[in-house]
Amino acid sequence: MGSYVEYQPPPSLRPWVRLVWTYDDDAPSPTVQRIPPDGCPELIVHLRQPYEEQHADGVFVWQPRVIFAG
Repeated sequence: MGSYVEYQPPPSLRPWVRLVWTYDDDAPSPTVQRIPPDGCPELIVHLRQPYEEQHADGVFVWQPRVIFAG
């Protein structure tokens, strides 16, 4: 099971960043996980193997190492 942790951003970033979070999982689930939009853009940095993303045509591709999503 993965580890999800939330942190307050440093004071210098608080005008623009509401939350910093990390997720780490040594054995991620092979199940497709849907992520509903929440109105919050995210800068995602994969420090390990990126996740696979399913495109509209059903094809899976590796996500880039750094993504701006939202």
